[in-house]
Amino acid sequence: MSASNVPCDADEFTGRRILVTGGSKGIGEAIVNRLRRGGASVLATARTIPAAGKSEQLIESDGSTRAGVDHILKTTFDRLGGLDILINSVGSSFAPSGGVLALTDEI
Repeated sequence: MSASNVPCDADEFTGRRILVTGGSKGIGEAIVNRLRRGGASVLATARTIPAAGKSEQLIESDGSTRAGVDHILKTTFDRLGGLDILINSVGSSFAPSGGVLALTDEI
């Protein structure tokens, strides 16, 4: 069964503003598509926007840098006016082991 054949309530996410990091391909893209089918306003981040991507639905930015995160946040709030749900689906990281508590703005 393909993802587009999975039943969903078209109003399940109506009124929700959602950001999906790493949402331009793979699992992240599938999440974005499912949320949109459920009525959400969804933005996705990508390091580069795919040729077939819709630039108004994607934010081109590297979320592994402070400047990239600042750009993502500003663009999200400018386009959506706020955020209700964040899904972190970014596929790679150069972060040290130790989880979120080991991170700093410099990493």
